[in-house]
Amino acid sequence: MAGPSLSNPVDTEPETLDLIFNEIKDSLADASSRVNMLEGKAGFVLGSASLLTSGVAGAQVALAGHATKYHLLPMWDHFHVVVSAIDIIHGLAAIAVVIYLWIVFFAWKAYMVRKFITISPEILYSYADPQYKQWQVKKMLVRAMTDQYAQNQEKIDDKSLFTERALRGLLVEVVFLAIILAAIVGL
Repeated sequence: MAGPSLSNPVDTEPETLDLIFNEIKDSLADASSRVNMLEGKAGFVLGSASLLTSGVAGAQVALAGHATKYHLLPMWDHFHVVVSAIDIIHGLAAIAVVIYLWIVFFAWKAYMVRKFITISPEILYSYADPQYKQWQVKKMLVRAMTDQYAQNQEKIDDKSLFTERALRGLLVEVVFLAIILAAIVGL
Protein backbone atom coordinates (compact mmCIF):
# COMPACT_ATOMS: atom_id res chain seq x y z
CA MET A 1 0.00 0.00 0.00
CA ALA A 2 1.48 3.30 -1.08
CA GLY A 3 1.34 6.23 1.28
CA PRO A 4 0.14 9.69 0.37
CA SER A 5 2.19 11.61 -2.17
CA LEU A 6 4.74 13.74 -0.40
CA SER A 7 5.58 15.89 -3.39
CA ASN A 8 1.97 17.08 -3.48
CA PRO A 9 1.19 17.91 0.16
CA VAL A 10 -2.40 18.17 1.26
CA ASP A 11 -3.70 21.31 2.90
CA THR A 12 -3.92 20.04 6.49
CA GLU A 13 -1.08 19.15 8.81
CA PRO A 14 -1.06 15.51 9.98
CA GLU A 15 -1.25 15.34 13.78
CA THR A 16 1.52 12.74 14.07
CA LEU A 17 4.02 14.45 11.77
CA ASP A 18 6.22 15.81 14.58
CA LEU A 19 6.31 12.42 16.28
CA ILE A 20 7.24 10.61 13.06
CA PHE A 21 9.84 13.24 12.15
CA ASN A 22 11.52 13.04 15.56
CA GLU A 23 11.51 9.22 15.59
CA ILE A 24 13.13 9.03 12.17
CA LYS A 25 15.64 11.69 13.14
CA ASP A 26 16.52 9.70 16.28
CA SER A 27 16.81 6.49 14.22
CA LEU A 28 19.28 8.18 11.88
CA ALA A 29 21.29 9.41 14.86
CA ASP A 30 21.31 5.87 16.32
CA ALA A 31 22.47 4.49 12.97
CA SER A 32 25.30 7.02 12.88
CA SER A 33 26.33 6.00 16.40
CA ARG A 34 26.27 2.34 15.36
CA VAL A 35 28.56 3.10 12.41
CA ASN A 36 31.01 4.85 14.73
CA MET A 37 30.90 1.91 17.16
CA LEU A 38 31.56 -0.58 14.36
CA GLU A 39 34.49 1.53 13.14
CA GLY A 40 35.97 1.47 16.63
CA LYS A 41 35.40 -2.27 16.98
CA ALA A 42 37.06 -3.00 13.61
CA GLY A 43 40.03 -0.87 14.65
CA PHE A 44 40.28 -2.66 17.99
CA VAL A 45 40.18 -6.07 16.32
CA LEU A 46 42.83 -5.13 13.78
CA GLY A 47 45.09 -3.53 16.38
CA SER A 48 44.74 -6.44 18.80
CA ALA A 49 45.43 -9.02 16.10
CA SER A 50 48.47 -7.09 14.94
CA LEU A 51 49.90 -6.86 18.46
CA LEU A 52 49.27 -10.52 19.22
CA THR A 53 50.76 -11.76 15.95
CA SER A 54 53.83 -9.54 16.18
CA GLY A 55 54.37 -10.54 19.83
CA VAL A 56 54.34 -14.23 18.99
CA ALA A 57 56.57 -13.65 15.98
CA GLY A 58 59.04 -11.86 18.25
CA ALA A 59 58.95 -14.67 20.78
CA GLN A 60 59.43 -17.20 18.01
CA VAL A 61 62.53 -15.40 16.74
CA ALA A 62 63.92 -15.02 20.27
CA LEU A 63 63.57 -18.74 20.94
CA ALA A 64 64.73 -19.97 17.52
CA GLY A 65 68.28 -20.69 18.64
CA HIS A 66 67.29 -22.34 21.93
CA ALA A 67 64.91 -25.06 20.74
CA THR A 68 66.73 -28.36 20.20
CA LYS A 69 64.19 -30.95 21.28
CA TYR A 70 63.17 -33.34 18.55
CA HIS A 71 59.94 -35.26 18.30
CA LEU A 72 58.93 -38.32 16.32
CA LEU A 73 55.68 -37.80 14.50
CA PRO A 74 54.12 -41.07 13.36
CA MET A 75 53.12 -40.96 9.72
CA TRP A 76 51.33 -43.96 8.21
CA ASP A 77 52.23 -47.38 9.68
CA HIS A 78 56.02 -47.60 9.43
CA PHE A 79 57.17 -44.10 8.62
CA HIS A 80 58.13 -41.45 11.19
CA VAL A 81 59.13 -37.83 10.72
CA VAL A 82 61.64 -36.21 13.02
CA VAL A 83 60.96 -32.52 13.64
CA SER A 84 62.29 -30.04 16.12
CA ALA A 85 60.05 -28.09 18.43
CA ILE A 86 60.95 -24.90 16.61
CA ASP A 87 59.77 -26.48 13.33
CA ILE A 88 56.42 -27.12 14.96
CA ILE A 89 56.28 -23.53 16.20
CA HIS A 90 57.16 -22.24 12.72
CA GLY A 91 54.29 -24.29 11.28
CA LEU A 92 51.87 -22.99 13.90
CA ALA A 93 53.07 -19.43 13.28
CA ALA A 94 52.34 -19.82 9.57
CA ILE A 95 48.78 -20.83 10.43
CA ALA A 96 48.55 -17.84 12.77
CA VAL A 97 49.55 -15.57 9.88
CA VAL A 98 46.75 -17.03 7.74
CA ILE A 99 44.28 -16.32 10.56
CA TYR A 100 45.71 -12.80 10.85
CA LEU A 101 45.19 -12.25 7.10
CA TRP A 102 41.55 -13.34 7.56
CA ILE A 103 41.16 -10.68 10.25
CA VAL A 104 42.85 -8.00 8.14
CA PHE A 105 40.65 -8.83 5.14
CA PHE A 106 37.36 -8.58 7.03
CA ALA A 107 38.42 -5.52 9.05
CA TRP A 108 39.34 -3.86 5.74
CA LYS A 109 35.97 -4.87 4.25
CA ALA A 110 34.26 -3.31 7.28
CA TYR A 111 36.25 -0.10 6.87
CA MET A 112 35.40 0.07 3.16
CA VAL A 113 31.66 0.31 3.79
CA ARG A 114 31.72 4.08 3.59
CA LYS A 115 29.27 5.75 1.23
CA PHE A 116 26.29 6.36 3.44
CA ILE A 117 23.39 8.27 1.97
CA THR A 118 22.65 11.77 3.23
CA ILE A 119 19.98 14.22 2.19
CA SER A 120 21.55 16.38 -0.47
CA PRO A 121 21.80 20.12 0.16
CA GLU A 122 20.14 20.75 -3.21
CA ILE A 123 17.02 18.89 -2.08
CA LEU A 124 16.99 20.74 1.22
CA TYR A 125 17.35 24.04 -0.61
CA SER A 126 14.49 23.17 -2.95
CA TYR A 127 12.27 22.73 0.12
CA ALA A 128 12.85 26.40 0.97
CA ASP A 129 10.27 27.36 -1.65
CA PRO A 130 7.75 29.79 -0.11
CA GLN A 131 4.86 27.78 -1.59
CA TYR A 132 5.39 25.16 1.12
CA LYS A 133 4.37 25.56 4.71
CA GLN A 134 6.75 24.36 7.43
CA TRP A 135 4.79 21.18 8.11
CA GLN A 136 4.74 20.37 4.38
CA VAL A 137 8.53 20.64 4.23
CA LYS A 138 8.75 18.47 7.31
CA LYS A 139 6.56 15.88 5.61
CA MET A 140 8.83 15.85 2.55
CA LEU A 141 11.86 15.55 4.81
CA VAL A 142 10.27 12.55 6.53
CA ARG A 143 10.09 10.78 3.16
CA ALA A 144 13.71 11.68 2.31
CA MET A 145 14.91 10.59 5.76
CA THR A 146 12.97 7.30 5.49
CA ASP A 147 14.68 6.53 2.16
CA GLN A 148 18.04 7.50 3.65
CA TYR A 149 17.52 5.22 6.63
CA ALA A 150 16.54 2.21 4.50
CA GLN A 151 19.54 2.56 2.17
CA ASN A 152 21.99 3.14 5.01
CA GLN A 153 20.66 0.21 7.05
CA GLU A 154 21.80 -2.24 4.36
CA LYS A 155 25.31 -0.80 4.50
CA ILE A 156 25.35 -0.86 8.29
CA ASP A 157 24.33 -4.52 8.23
CA ASP A 158 27.23 -5.27 5.85
CA LYS A 159 29.65 -3.36 8.06
CA SER A 160 28.38 -5.26 11.09
CA LEU A 161 28.77 -8.63 9.32
CA PHE A 162 32.37 -7.90 8.27
CA THR A 163 33.27 -6.62 11.73
CA GLU A 164 31.75 -9.73 13.33
CA ARG A 165 33.79 -11.99 11.03
CA ALA A 166 36.96 -10.11 11.93
CA LEU A 167 36.07 -10.38 15.63
CA ARG A 168 35.53 -14.13 15.32
CA GLY A 169 38.88 -14.38 13.56
CA LEU A 170 40.45 -12.57 16.52
CA LEU A 171 38.91 -15.09 18.91
CA VAL A 172 40.34 -17.97 16.85
CA GLU A 173 43.71 -16.22 16.73
CA VAL A 174 43.78 -15.70 20.50
CA VAL A 175 43.10 -19.40 21.10
CA PHE A 176 45.61 -20.42 18.48
CA LEU A 177 48.29 -18.08 19.80
CA ALA A 178 47.71 -19.44 23.30
CA ILE A 179 48.54 -22.88 21.88
CA ILE A 180 51.69 -21.48 20.28
CA LEU A 181 52.74 -19.80 23.53
CA ALA A 182 52.13 -23.03 25.44
CA ALA A 183 54.35 -24.82 22.91
CA ILE A 184 57.06 -22.15 23.31
CA VAL A 185 56.93 -22.38 27.10
CA GLY A 186 57.16 -26.17 26.78
CA LEU A 187 60.50 -25.82 24.99
